[in-house]
Amino acid sequence: MHRYQLIQALLLGLGSASQVARRDDSSQNNASLNFRPDAISGLGNLYKWVGSYYNATTQVEFWPYAGVASSANDSSSICPNLKNQKYSFDFDSVLAITETSEYNVGANPINLFLVGWPEHGTLNQSRQIGHMNADEWDFFSSTPEYSYNASSKKAETNFNLTMQDPHSAPYNLSSTLSEYYGQNEFVFNMTDCNSTDTTQWVGTMIVDSIMNQDGYNWTYPNPTLDVQFDSTTANLTLEGYFQGAPIGQGTFRTDELIVPGKLKLSFGGKIDTYHSDVLVNDSSTPSWERTVGFNNNSANIGYNGTDSDDNASSKLRSSQTLSVIGLTLMLSLGTMYM
Repeated sequence: MHRYQLIQALLLGLGSASQVARRDDSSQNNASLNFRPDAISGLGNLYKWVGSYYNATTQVEFWPYAGVASSANDSSSICPNLKNQKYSFDFDSVLAITETSEYNVGANPINLFLVGWPEHGTLNQSRQIGHMNADEWDFFSSTPEYSYNASSKKAETNFNLTMQDPHSAPYNLSSTLSEYYGQNEFVFNMTDCNSTDTTQWVGTMIVDSIMNQDGYNWTYPNPTLDVQFDSTTANLTLEGYFQGAPIGQGTFRTDELIVPGKLKLSFGGKIDTYHSDVLVNDSSTPSWERTVGFNNNSANIGYNGTDSDDNASSKLRSSQTLSVIGLTLMLSLGTMYM
């Protein structure tokens, strides 16, 4: 082979190696981000991030005209049969507690996503959080991101989370939601205002600063959130106030019938080891050993019992080695034929 043909072949090999390196340097295979490797079959968009996932039934409870809302006499006289009553409903749900990443704005120690599907009992795992059907529901601490690069927009924070006495698991976090821009609406059954019949209502959590922007002159305590989690269980409680209106009345307006009351949402879940990385329990802030997609935990989705080294990292290292060898050969050939 002539020297120019040999050099050409080496250049082609280096080009292929560079393509492998570029492919493996995607956001899903970038260790500085919180995405899992993108080659995990059947993972679904809900489980895209490094962290812990918990399954449970979420319970939502309503108390019309309770607490501060007892002074809302404008509609209590129209719906007297709702006073001193309690209404509730349950739905299957998943709580994701994940690593934060460089795309997150603020100083939250974790990202938190609570996803539920009240109506049909089946989660569409391929649907992205924040783009769910009307029969699904989600509550999240920041805008979910599924890919990221330096030119991407940062993920907005919906509320700040404060770590209580950080030392080791179980971790305790809390927040007061002065603002919340995520999905904030429930459909539930409650007694009709004009009869004893049960009818569908639509309700939304009252976040005082936002409600006042919409024309309501109300002063309600902002919702409070408490979260506790470790490697086996997670508990979440969200308490505040809601406003509800019968479905068919239309959107919330100041001239329509609106029933306020107390709201409590409760989640108590168990770890889903199939979709969860290993929580490092002895760290002062939550961190995870990356296992899903890295083939080093037999309890995880995608585990096949082969070498535990991350395939993407191995390919990248191999391509870098090939590049160095090829460059050395080219320089040697150049010296030989000068």
